[in-house]
Amino acid sequence: MTPVVIVTDTSACLPDAAIGRAGLCVLPIGLVVAGRRLSDGPHAWPEVHRALAAGDPVRTTSPSPVDYLQAVDAAGGSVVIVTPAAELAVMHRNAVLAARLADCPVEVVDTRTAAAGHGLAVLAGLDAIDAGADLAGVAAAVRAVSARVRMVVAVPARATGPSRCAPGAAASLAGGAPPDAGQPPVFEIHDGVIVPVDAPGGSDPIEIMASTRNRDMAPPAGSRRAAVFHNGDGPGAARLRADLSDEAMLVPVSPALAVHLGSACVGVAWHEHVAP
Repeated sequence: MTPVVIVTDTSACLPDAAIGRAGLCVLPIGLVVAGRRLSDGPHAWPEVHRALAAGDPVRTTSPSPVDYLQAVDAAGGSVVIVTPAAELAVMHRNAVLAARLADCPVEVVDTRTAAAGHGLAVLAGLDAIDAGADLAGVAAAVRAVSARVRMVVAVPARATGPSRCAPGAAASLAGGAPPDAGQPPVFEIHDGVIVPVDAPGGSDPIEIMASTRNRDMAPPAGSRRAAVFHNGDGPGAARLRADLSDEAMLVPVSPALAVHLGSACVGVAWHEHVAP
């Protein structure tokens, strides 16, 4: 059987243990910090942290169609490209262009979410590869989880909030409006849309996220998978993880994603497992 490879990008918030799994290729997002070009990854943190702390601009550049096409060619088999929501980044558009030019079978899946939600969909695809699924089966597994993923994230009030990676398209939280003083900066990303989570003013964002997730997964429920992600708020992430009703993975936010979510974001993504 021709091997299946998943191609994704560094915004996916994958656990460290997944990075070395067979059948996975992770393309780095580009960074421009003080005029210097870097690739996304842990090595970029010192310069990105300094720039964010100083308020200096940091730009991100998504993998290009050529990057995706080169990854597909190197895979040597069938490929599933897994991207964040098309409304939030240009990865999906670039991946579709690459798929049209590829000489091997390629499926492109828009997860309709981002960050750890995107990562959970990738993990479902890797599980399908481990189970021996073909191209259609791996793509179906990714789509099935993408349809069920929910994600909530707290963004520091001083941050501009999640923004599009598309050139010239910056979208702050709640459709461009700054967070209201009485509204906790907690938002849900679902089906390509960023919406505020309704909660009383002054509520604790960690408690809001934990209660939203636990209410959604209240019994009866099947097996499940969840991931807590953060950048710069380790205590908040640990408290959120402890407040969840079952164990969750703790996954990192890449420097490029932190540019869009803010320097102290914390959030959780989850879904019920889908029967094969």
